[in-house]
Amino acid sequence: MQYLIILVFLFAILIFVSYVVNVFYFTGEIKDLFEIVRYLLNIYLIFILLYLHKYYETLIKGFVVGVITSVLLGLLAPNNPSVDIGSFSIPQVFNPNVLGVLIGVSVFFIVLLELRRHDIKNLFLIFILVVLSGFTFSKASWLIVSFGLISYILVLFSNNNINKRYFALFIVILMSLLWYFGFISYLIDLIMWKLRATSFESSARDGGTFSARLGLILSGIYLFFDNPVLGIGISNFEYYHYQNETILGDKFFEDDNPNSAFIYILACGGILPFVVWCFIVLYSIYLVYKLFRLKYKVVFSMVQVFLFSFVILLSGFVQNEILNAYFFWFFIALLIINTNLKKVYVV
Repeated sequence: MQYLIILVFLFAILIFVSYVVNVFYFTGEIKDLFEIVRYLLNIYLIFILLYLHKYYETLIKGFVVGVITSVLLGLLAPNNPSVDIGSFSIPQVFNPNVLGVLIGVSVFFIVLLELRRHDIKNLFLIFILVVLSGFTFSKASWLIVSFGLISYILVLFSNNNINKRYFALFIVILMSLLWYFGFISYLIDLIMWKLRATSFESSARDGGTFSARLGLILSGIYLFFDNPVLGIGISNFEYYHYQNETILGDKFFEDDNPNSAFIYILACGGILPFVVWCFIVLYSIYLVYKLFRLKYKVVFSMVQVFLFSFVILLSGFVQNEILNAYFFWFFIALLIINTNLKKVYVV
């Protein structure tokens, strides 16, 4: 825990130094200081959660229920776009990328619940999250949820109190029913539609999401190489991103951040905060390994580390939410609480 505190304080200090220097060279606003203070408040959040460790399961369930509620409200938002697939017209949830990542993260939180104690209610929550993820039409969300499902199923199969034959039979029957009623073919159509809609060959100006994300990342890298030590200052990405419009050409897309926490820190803070941030992420991955090694052997633990690392890295590389939202720090607090369990191998 002390290493995390040191890393977060060091990260905030380096970001602050970058801000102060760039006020003279580029620009800066007082409100940017609140973003730096927010990084320090993440430590405060972790301490609060550690203090409430007796309510561990309630905290996770409260988070998951909150995410489910937010998604349901997002479906009711006015002027939501609809997606036509075959004869179906399906509404897309409001702010699908952000809510999609939260849905995926919630699946992994349920895995942490299952590690503590098997409960059939966990399966019910997983089912709701999987269904809601379909309304995001977000590839990142679907990938994270899929990896979360794999992690959850592996934990279930490793539980000696669960009859593996009945569980396998349940999955076979469920998949057969889904195939019989056409859900499997619909799901394949949905995935193929999403891949076509991604338009890898289309430019950002023509609505190509892949080109737009690539352009934002390239712009952040260009800004970093221009100012590698101290970056351009926190929250300055939007202003200086427009200066790269000519260089990016058809890949240019208007946005106030590079849609990547890693690139955002690299461009706005420079190399030193970026290195510290990488250590913070690696620390969270280490906690995942430490957690599974309390109960499982090396191979199983490494598989779970890969699955959990995927959600951490993907949500950091394709969005800013891992830095700006609180779920990442909530996740770290849960891991710290869990690593105090007694070491008992089961597989």
